[in-house]
Amino acid sequence: MSFNVYLAESLGGGNSDHHAILLERVVPQHATPCTKNPNFLYQVKGSIAQGMTYEFRDARPEDTFLGKTLLGTVDADDVNCVDRICSSVPPPKKQFHGPKRLYPREKLYKCQAWTRDALRAMETQGILTSPHGVPWQHIHEARRTETWSI
Repeated sequence: MSFNVYLAESLGGGNSDHHAILLERVVPQHATPCTKNPNFLYQVKGSIAQGMTYEFRDARPEDTFLGKTLLGTVDADDVNCVDRICSSVPPPKKQFHGPKRLYPREKLYKCQAWTRDALRAMETQGILTSPHGVPWQHIHEARRTETWSI
């Protein structure tokens, strides 16, 4: 048994979408799925204006995503390691005081970069395999192209 690993994109603040890591249990076609939701979400939440914190939780039916991109798989025996690995990646710190950047010489570090770093750590530790998924290294900060109006 294994879990598919997805880049989950949802509506974010500012001009970029929120990125998270979604694990979905692979249920064989002829098997009966368990009643408990077997899916997990790993993300940072908050803002770069106040600092972000790491969150691991069960994915909820009300979670909506703009899109999911298959990145690879994690063996069911390694699922417990994913939280340990993701929680070891420092979340984005507070990077603004009002409109002033606190670290103007550093590149802004947002949820997209944290997600890439967490995926890199999963791969480095041999947890994430990508036989048929999109290489996570090609994930870039998604920019909205549509125009919003009121």
